[in-house]
Amino acid sequence: MNPERSERIEIPVLPLRDVVVYPHMVIPLFVGREKSIRCLEAAMDHDKKIMLVAQKEASTDEPGVNDLFTVGTVASILQMLKLPDGTVKVLVEGLQRARISALSDNGEHFSAKAEYLDSPAIDEREQEVLVRTAISQFEGYIKLNKKIPPEVLTSLNSIDDPARLADTIAAHMPLKLADKQSVLEMSDVNERLEYLMAMMESEIDLLQVEKRIRNRVKKQMEKSQREYYLNEQMKAIQK
Repeated sequence: MNPERSERIEIPVLPLRDVVVYPHMVIPLFVGREKSIRCLEAAMDHDKKIMLVAQKEASTDEPGVNDLFTVGTVASILQMLKLPDGTVKVLVEGLQRARISALSDNGEHFSAKAEYLDSPAIDEREQEVLVRTAISQFEGYIKLNKKIPPEVLTSLNSIDDPARLADTIAAHMPLKLADKQSVLEMSDVNERLEYLMAMMESEIDLLQVEKRIRNRVKKQMEKSQREYYLNEQMKAIQK
């Protein structure tokens, strides 16, 4: 079911610790809190739809209605597995951004009245330039950050939807929770791309500095090793 953007919904809410899930993102979550498990069970009776919302503080064990952000992602539960230790592993796929208008706690789990976020009209010419620049910048970022497999860039180049492209870039960036949430709350795709480009530029600068430092340290170590080797040779000759 593809919901209309203007549709208002009532849906179970799953609080997440230090994780922001974007539309089109498929991610496994490990759920241990009783309330959260009950939320998943309720979602299974709710067309397997659930709203994933990040906690403002990951350290809060028992969050209340004021401890969650107001923008989250409506997701579909693809798979749910109860583990021997009592926790639940759930595979979810993000579908669409939504804003909570009313969040309630019925004692069993959180439930929200929410509305899908509209994407405002955009300058398509500007967006085309932003998309090209963002992909190019992300390519430069991947070359410096060896933790991201190069296949990610290949998959990125095959994405036609600029909104999905921006969210995919955000999902692979080492952003702080507040920054991840900021990206989620941006319904304007061009604004989202510009924000991510600024973040990438900052990360690229840091990675370049790290690379220069590593190269200096490597050269110094090689110099020290050469000097040690020469000294040992001299000692051997003098014996």
